[in-house]
Amino acid sequence: MQASIRLAMTTVAFLVSATVTQAQDRPAAAAEQAYQDALRLQQGAAGKADPAAAAEAFRRAADAGHAGAACAYADILLNGRGVATSLNAANVYAERAASAGVPACMVLYGDSLQSGRGGLGKDATTAFQWYEKAAAAGDARGQARAGEALRTGNGVAPDLPRAVALLKPAADRQDPDAMAALGYIRATAKGELAQRDEGLRLLRAAAAAYVPAAEYWLGELLAFGGDGIKPEPEEGRKWLMQAASRKDTRGALGLARIYRDGLGVKADWNEAAKWAQGAYRNGDWAGAVFIGRMLQKGGPGMDKDVNEALQFFKRAYGEGYVPALAAIRDLVPYKTAAELMAMADEAARYMSSQASITGRSENSRRYALGFAKIINVQADLQTNGNMHLTVQASDMDLLKSFFERYVVRRIHELENHDAWLITRTQVLN
Repeated sequence: MQASIRLAMTTVAFLVSATVTQAQDRPAAAAEQAYQDALRLQQGAAGKADPAAAAEAFRRAADAGHAGAACAYADILLNGRGVATSLNAANVYAERAASAGVPACMVLYGDSLQSGRGGLGKDATTAFQWYEKAAAAGDARGQARAGEALRTGNGVAPDLPRAVALLKPAADRQDPDAMAALGYIRATAKGELAQRDEGLRLLRAAAAAYVPAAEYWLGELLAFGGDGIKPEPEEGRKWLMQAASRKDTRGALGLARIYRDGLGVKADWNEAAKWAQGAYRNGDWAGAVFIGRMLQKGGPGMDKDVNEALQFFKRAYGEGYVPALAAIRDLVPYKTAAELMAMADEAARYMSSQASITGRSENSRRYALGFAKIINVQADLQTNGNMHLTVQASDMDLLKSFFERYVVRRIHELENHDAWLITRTQVLN
């Protein structure tokens, strides 16, 4: 009797287990079928694809738990194929697929973290971790991304030997980004990693595949030469021109240097200024400083004009290009922050006797007074060119930025924290 009961219970258990397995298999099978349907719709019958229907089929398969479909749908959302672009939703599906082990979406989600795409906070460290996982799975793009991060130290400590180890297999598989990064390392590295001819070969292959960085690197190395690389200005200019034609500001600035210095061409500072202007119009304000430096000195086809140079420097600094401050200080030479503050204090005492600032919060009062101390300095300042420039009230935006970005920060750097607090209190009160 007991044996019969045990046999019955075993049979029931087997049936329950089989039923659960079948129930688990059914969603997986349905998801796979939806995925295959989506692939057919994406490829289309008789050459007629249906992007909208394919997108919906990928979504159904993804929501049913198919990791490959989730990755495909993330890419569809990212590029707006058959559906409206949605970067936020693309990140959700990409993370889901990456967590399920799909290498392509490890790279895609890593790219979102790297750039802060779709509202994600920029996180180069976590991005590198996803790239590294994709690389370990043999994904060429993952190898290229992880290798580039190790080359530049973006999200991980720089490690050129490790970068080469990751980039080489991807470059051998003709991944253009990997060829570019590996080529640059080989062309510029020291010691055992240096292989100049191989580096230039890889850079040429990547540049021929229209990788902007490769066009720029190859152009720079050939135009200006390097350790073990003989200058070839004509070919270098060709690659820089190609980079600049794609609105690569580094290529434009490289061409500006060529025409300024007369490398393989007749020196022409107006032509140099044209290319530098193209750089800053595309968002690289180093171009404005480049033009300003030429105006500061004067050269072939360009008269010296210190005031105009200052306007270029101010424009760049006003756009947040901090290196322009050094150029400004060459023309408006506040020798020390303490000297500036002493001058500002005198002007501020006069201003505070003329204007009421009651009714403001303490922080607003302090800020307004510190601002006033800067913008009301009226003094002739001798420039490097023996000209005299006057700080006018119209310069208030520049000088406000000077106060915020340089003076207080510089005092903090020069003094210990307690001294900085004392000085800042004295300055702002």
